[in-house]
Amino acid sequence: MQLVAVRLAAVNQRVMEIRGTLQRLGPRADPEQLTAVQNELWVLQQYGQSLRERGAASSEPPRPTAPPAPGPPPPSTGTSR
Repeated sequence: MQLVAVRLAAVNQRVMEIRGTLQRLGPRADPEQLTAVQNELWVLQQYGQSLRERGAASSEPPRPTAPPAPGPPPPSTGTSR
């Protein structure tokens, strides 16, 4: 859980940096550069979402498992009472 939190903080920091870069580039930026920055932002946002889901999943209590299915009956000894 701690590793997820550290990674998420790093991703959030980088997302803020990229958003600043997008603002500085503005609408008249070189299309290739703008596309590259937008793609990096999208990838990081997807990764951040995955980390949040992983962190949420690890904080949930474990789900109960179903009891094992009954096995075959024990072998008979050949004598009956």
